[in-house]
This record gives sequence, structure tokens and C-alpha cells, in this order.
Amino acid sequence: MNIFKNKIIHWSEDESIKKLYDSICKDEISISSTDTILGFLGNTTQNSFDKIVKLKGRKEDKPFLILIDSYDKIFNFVEKETMDNPKILNIIKNFWPGPLTIIFNAKKNIPDFLCSKEKTIALRWPKHDGLQKILKFFDGLFSTSANKSNEPVAANLEDINIDIINNTKYIVIDKNNIDTNHKLDQTLPSTILDITNRNYIKVVREGAISVKELKKIYGEDFVK
Repeated sequence: MNIFKNKIIHWSEDESIKKLYDSICKDEISISSTDTILGFLGNTTQNSFDKIVKLKGRKEDKPFLILIDSYDKIFNFVEKETMDNPKILNIIKNFWPGPLTIIFNAKKNIPDFLCSKEKTIALRWPKHDGLQKILKFFDGLFSTSANKSNEPVAANLEDINIDIINNTKYIVIDKNNIDTNHKLDQTLPSTILDITNRNYIKVVREGAISVKELKKIYGEDFVK
């Protein structure tokens, strides 16, 4: 029995984008290829958040990354004065869209399920044509690695926990980026920077973009 039967759709097909859009609007969760690793994709609603928490099997007080598709959409989640640092703007200009997640101080009126207990929020603008197609319809979408907490990140479709496959709507992939064995080209997660302190930037995780590359643009050392 093919566990992927009727699950796999493709980013390049308009009908697939429509199916994905309709499912997201219903708060259904899918798995998608990205410019980094396989991830869950869901609407930024409490219902979708709860579903991803259940799929991950983790605590509810930990927020998920939010994907956006333009600079302006930062301000759906972040106050404009947060972006008055020219060095931060330079990092965004050079590495977005791309595999860089940035942790900001969230707007005061942001719902608790979108941000941490410290009122921070993680945003990323992915460099991925398919995600760009779907993100244009939403203020943002939840994303996090498509695995159970404390289990390895999936390097190919067959690595995905069967419970996750059974409880998600679609698996959206790039036809050209996954070979006949369903192995992904990209298995590195995004690099994460925390800019919530105005005096320094903290490297939370080094991933697809090296700290060395980032420092060249920023011009100073980061805190680790």
C-alpha cells in the first residue's frame, strides 16, 4: 500500500496551489518542501497551531516560525520602530528571501499562540517559488520541521513518521528537487538570529547560512 497515495501534490501545478489554499483556509495541516527542510504548513490560527502541536507532540507554550513573502508583511507581526537599525535592514536586504529566520519583538496585540511567553516572534521569507505562490494569499503561515519532537528531521519522504503522514492533508513537493527515492536536495535548516536586544544580535542556530557570511554583512561579531 502506498502511504503517499492521494497525498502528493506539486508546487508547479496551479490546481495543487488551489487545493493547498482551500485546505489551509480550513485549518488543515500539510507537509511541504521548502528552501530548507521538509516542514509543516498551516494557517496562523489557534486551531492550526493546536493541530501542529499535537502532530509534533510537544508543549503548547513554544511558538512556531511564521513564513512571509514580502518585507511589508513583517509589520503584520512587528512594530515599525523595530526596523530602525540600518545594520539589521542590511542583513534582511542581503539574506531575505532565503534560509534565515529572524526573531523579533512582537507587536503588543499579537495573540499568544503566535509568539513566545517573552513576546518574541520568529519570521522568515523563504526563497522558494512554490511557497511564494501560496504565501501571497496570507499574512503569514506557520512552519516547523515535519517530525515529532525529539525525532530526527526527515531527509526524505520515507523518514516522515507514519502518524504525521496519516494526519496531514497533503505533501507538497517540487518535482525536480526530489529524486526517485524521494530524497531531498536540501537538508539544512535555516540559520536563526535573535535581534530582540537592541545592543547585540544573538546567533540561536547556525544552519544553511554561515555565521561568517552574516558577519561580513553585519560588520560586527554576534553573541552565541
